[in-house]
Amino acid sequence: MNSFFDEARALNLPLGEYAIFGSGPMVVRGIREGRDIDIIVTKSLFEKLRDRYSEHIHEEKLELGKIELSSKCLDYSDEEIGTLISTAETIEWLSFASLDEVVKFKKRLAREKDIRDIGLIEEYRKNR
Repeated sequence: MNSFFDEARALNLPLGEYAIFGSGPMVVRGIREGRDIDIIVTKSLFEKLRDRYSEHIHEEKLELGKIELSSKCLDYSDEEIGTLISTAETIEWLSFASLDEVVKFKKRLAREKDIRDIGLIEEYRKNR
């Protein structure tokens, strides 16, 4: 298992209040490698983390080494973030955004690397 996931597990975040997002759901399934972990958290959890790790807050993000936590994501509404977290899947004692949500996110960004990732997810699903 990726050492980033060990670091995320050590944060002891409460299930139902966060989801590992971005490339993390792909990494945990072996779809591709990752260099960091993005975690979307509820606003209330972010406030608790802000108090605990105030020296690591940068531009509304909490940066702990290769882990970045935020309660905001692009132009996502609070409802969309709630859905992303509530539909997360527990894998190896961590909460990961569903691949459906990752695809929606990557389609929204539509950068070259996101288009590649969508192709990797589609290939993964075909071969399962």
